[in-house]
Amino acid sequence: MSPLPLLAPPRAPRPRGAAWLRGCAGAWLLALAPWAAGTALPEQDLKAQVFVRSLLFVLWPTPADPREDLVVCVAETHPWAAALGRQQGQPVNGRRLQVRLTSSDPGQRCHVVVVGRDGARDSFPRRPGLLRVGDHPDALDQGVMLNVQVESGRVVFDVHLRAAREDGLDIDTRLLRLARFVQK
Repeated sequence: MSPLPLLAPPRAPRPRGAAWLRGCAGAWLLALAPWAAGTALPEQDLKAQVFVRSLLFVLWPTPADPREDLVVCVAETHPWAAALGRQQGQPVNGRRLQVRLTSSDPGQRCHVVVVGRDGARDSFPRRPGLLRVGDHPDALDQGVMLNVQVESGRVVFDVHLRAAREDGLDIDTRLLRLARFVQK
């Protein structure tokens, strides 16, 4: 008879796949805010990076083709336009980030629209699956779902959870815990 093997304490399973990626992204997003105060990156680049990382925690209705690019539309004149252009091709939950510069209504081809101070609600009408993002103090009141700003030298963001859910989007609780303010 062979001796019984020694019992080793059970090991915690290693996270795999998308859950592991989201966990790493959450840790990175949490670490970004304090780091932002001491960096030489321009404010618009920091805001754009926080915005792109936060997309990892937004769940869209299932696309017809899961390999379809995640299209972000931003006005050519928006302060984030150049910074978002540098994020082109970044992976977001198995999809590639595609940034489109627009001069008018982007139509039905966008998953995310970055709106400016002038008429967020009227410029881009609500439709299922469209995430509206802004970067000014009263953006949530204008129908924006994710609002990225700088406060006391740190990049912060607010979430309008009810508006997101009404348009068929869900936002992971890990992102909500990092938000400065969540409007329910």
